[in-house]
Amino acid sequence: MNNWIKASALGTVISVSMVVCVLPTRAVPPAQPPAGLIAFVSDRTGQNEIYSMKTDGTDVKALTDSANGASSIAPVWSPDGNHLLHFQRTKAEGSLVITDADGGQPITLVTVQAPDVLINSYIYVDWSADSQRLIYGIMHAADITKGESLATIAFYTVHQDGSNNQLLNPSGISSPAMVRFLKDGSLIAAVQDDETVYHLDSAGNQPVQLPLKSFYMIFMSLSRDQFASTTDRSNSVDVFNLKTNTAKTIVKIPAIGLIREMRWSPDGTLLWIQGDEAPDFTATPHVLKPVTKVTYIISLDGLTAHEFLKDLDSYGNRLSWSPDSQYLAYDAKEGGAYQVFVSRPDGSEKVKLTSEGANFQPAWQP
Repeated sequence: MNNWIKASALGTVISVSMVVCVLPTRAVPPAQPPAGLIAFVSDRTGQNEIYSMKTDGTDVKALTDSANGASSIAPVWSPDGNHLLHFQRTKAEGSLVITDADGGQPITLVTVQAPDVLINSYIYVDWSADSQRLIYGIMHAADITKGESLATIAFYTVHQDGSNNQLLNPSGISSPAMVRFLKDGSLIAAVQDDETVYHLDSAGNQPVQLPLKSFYMIFMSLSRDQFASTTDRSNSVDVFNLKTNTAKTIVKIPAIGLIREMRWSPDGTLLWIQGDEAPDFTATPHVLKPVTKVTYIISLDGLTAHEFLKDLDSYGNRLSWSPDSQYLAYDAKEGGAYQVFVSRPDGSEKVKLTSEGANFQPAWQP
């Protein structure tokens, strides 16, 4: 029996309590996951490489063959499904690489040398809606000769053919902590220092502050007319509607102490949320315990929230929705190693797709 969490209507701040309920009424789902490809990372050859497989786990193909001990991780599909972005890293440098869907015609978009660091997390990468441009981030080491004591994050845009690589340097606001594309190519930027959010033109200029406070994370819906965020480093989920210029808190999840990541279903009805489990303040004080990751699936009408996964390890735990929003692919530990699974959003019809080595960071082709 699934444990579901009942909540109040959309637009009100809701706290969740354990009761039994069901998913909101949705279209009749297909009998099996839709045909297509899932890209993922595997160490089956001794180092991390990008692979693809069909959605039933068959026809596994290597898409990368990294040289000089490089590790290839974090695959991200373009919205049109024709290109795959991933990161290659060594101890000395990190690169952003784009390939065709079958791994052919690789193009290195940018290479960053230590001590600067290419932020090799898919959270900080974004494709434009037309699949022509990308946003990525670089963490620049502090320059002590200039009196700097902390590293800084800078965001750049680049075309998918590697041209027009430019720094986003918004005038009038402090350095953004996260930047996302809107459907028309303009940008949304979140500033961590004062938790403000701005709408910028496609070049990162002409900032207009939005009536929303946000921790630095912004997660855009597939339609790009809404985004989800968290406020005050909390367990609240807020959704900002760019058409109406309004924000609503749709849920609070007491089981999560700090939200780390969110992912919209393509149809915009469900949101995957991952965070750190809320600490037990009744436990013996001053005992350092591993942080448990907690994953929830919530409905955007504010009616249901379902605990989907718990895991002590922080290495994997990535989720990717199927294009029809009826299934999801995710990584979870089994037998001491991460494997890729597919299931319904309620956890039913769970199928393990991988078994050789450790397999993680699945990305479902749009």
